[in-house]
Order: sequence, then structure tokens, then C-alpha cells
Amino acid sequence: MSMIYLGIGLVAGAAVTYYMQNKSTIATNTNNNSEIDTLTNQNRKLKEELSDTSNELEKTKTDLKKLRTERDSSEDQIDDFELEVNKLKKTNSNLAKEIEKLKCELNEYEMLYNARKEEIVELKKQLENGK
Repeated sequence: MSMIYLGIGLVAGAAVTYYMQNKSTIATNTNNNSEIDTLTNQNRKLKEELSDTSNELEKTKTDLKKLRTERDSSEDQIDDFELEVNKLKKTNSNLAKEIEKLKCELNEYEMLYNARKEEIVELKKQLENGK
């Protein structure tokens, strides 16, 4: 009889164990499915974020190239302006020298004019005295 109880106990224990394992497997499968869904959603969101970030990076690269081109163009213009300013400074310097030279010549001509004017006045006086 004890063998029968032992047999019934083993069968009952096996049934309970099978039932618990099955229930545990179902719960695990449910948890796994839930985790898979969560990870799938996270994966989708991360792919979207990666796509958005990649697009933003490409836009930033394009903007950077545009800004570099504008900077290079501005630097070229600055170099051209500096060259033009240097040419104008040289021209101004040459013109200032030419003006000084012309002022000196003008002073010489003015002195000659005044000297001739005095000579004319002297000659007129001599003519008047000689009459």
C-alpha cells in the first residue's frame, strides 16, 4: 500500500511539476514577448533617431561647406582690397611728391615773376625819368 501511495505521490508530484513548468514557461514566454516588443520599439525609435541625426549631420556638412566657400571668397576680397589700398597709398605718396615738386616750381616762378615785375617797374621809372 505504501507503494501505491508512493506511486500516487510520484504521479501527483510529476503532474504538479509539469503544471508549474508549463505555467512558468507561459509566463516566461509572455515576459519574453513583452521584452521583444519593448526592444523592437526601442530599436525602431533608435533607427529613426539615427536617421534624423544622419540627416542633420549631412545638412550641417552642407552648411559648413557653404560657410567655408563664403569665408574663402571673403578672404579673397580682403586680399584684393588690401592690394588696391596699397596701390592707392603708393599713388597718393607719388602724388604728394609731385605736388611738393610743383609747389617748389611754382614758388620759383612766383619769385621770377615778382623779380620781372620789379624790373618792369624800374624800367618804367627809368623811361619816365628819361623823358
